[in-house]
Amino acid sequence: MAMVAVMKLEHVDREQQLSSLEEVRLMQGSFLQMMTNLIEYRNYMPASVLQDEDSESDEDSKTESRKKSSNASSAVSQSMRSQSTRRVAAKQTAISGTEARQKRVTLLVCNVVKFLDSVKDVSAIPDNISRYLTMTLLHIKSTKGIPDSFSGDRLYVSWNGVRPCSSHKSAAYLCATHITKDTSLGRQYSVGIVSGDIKCGNMGCDGMKKFTFIGSLSSWIHIVERVGRGLGSTITIDQAASDEIVNIAYVRFLQHVTFRKHSPKVLILHQTMKSKDVAEEEWMYQLEEGANNDPNKHYNASYVHFMAGEIAAAKEELGKGNDDDSIVMKNYREKLNRAVSDPSVCEPYGSVEALLS
Repeated sequence: MAMVAVMKLEHVDREQQLSSLEEVRLMQGSFLQMMTNLIEYRNYMPASVLQDEDSESDEDSKTESRKKSSNASSAVSQSMRSQSTRRVAAKQTAISGTEARQKRVTLLVCNVVKFLDSVKDVSAIPDNISRYLTMTLLHIKSTKGIPDSFSGDRLYVSWNGVRPCSSHKSAAYLCATHITKDTSLGRQYSVGIVSGDIKCGNMGCDGMKKFTFIGSLSSWIHIVERVGRGLGSTITIDQAASDEIVNIAYVRFLQHVTFRKHSPKVLILHQTMKSKDVAEEEWMYQLEEGANNDPNKHYNASYVHFMAGEIAAAKEELGKGNDDDSIVMKNYREKLNRAVSDPSVCEPYGSVEALLS
């Protein structure tokens, strides 16, 4: 507590690694949110005011006696300072009303499957969009997400961008499960989730300003959702988001791709299957039992062999698991059969066009 009492706001690392323990992670998230709010509050105060505040705190006793001896002078000084503060604040707002910073965020895109096909009357589209947004916004708010924008039936949401959110990957996944399991509108949904570093902040001009995300992650999220929908996946996540989501959900490999022009690394998409029932009081035993009972254990092991070009081992491992008639499984079995005569099938897709074709 003594260290916290003398901690400087500038020394707080808001991008530090969070604990894997839920209880510790919640405390870390609350503390980081408090420190972030204090920092953001200070950012709105003019530098002259902050300097005055620091000097007053350093010479507290002298200032106190000086105030007692010159009430009239203090009143005049406070009035002048107030006017100066307003002028400085107005000048800063006019000149630098925008900002950009690097943050680690989680993005989600939700889309209604075959939306226009299910709406026969054009006049019913506005009402359908309204009910869809009302439903999704309730789930977004319950998981501390921030809706960014929507275009038709495609909704764009962020976590840990506009405001701090601990365990933002898990929060995005919980939001996705709430939406996809909601049967109030009788529709099916496709959701994509990605996570990573991105530049964001209030940007624009005097005529138009908006909190904006700039970077490849903002375009990658739309590709993830579209590819997952085409491959029969309801909730599709990328490799960066999976490291936290695997603690609360069963996932399986879906596709691997590398954009050679932009990034040499292989990006792996995952399909989430179902949430794990983890009791808080027995989380250690529940996680171990969940790993042993993972229905995708043999499929994932088979896919690892497939990416390495080991087709025989991939087929053998796949045969150890339960049979699955899903679209994802059918596509994978077809790729395994083609890979016997064409090893290039095991290589990751090298372009967006090939991935979406």
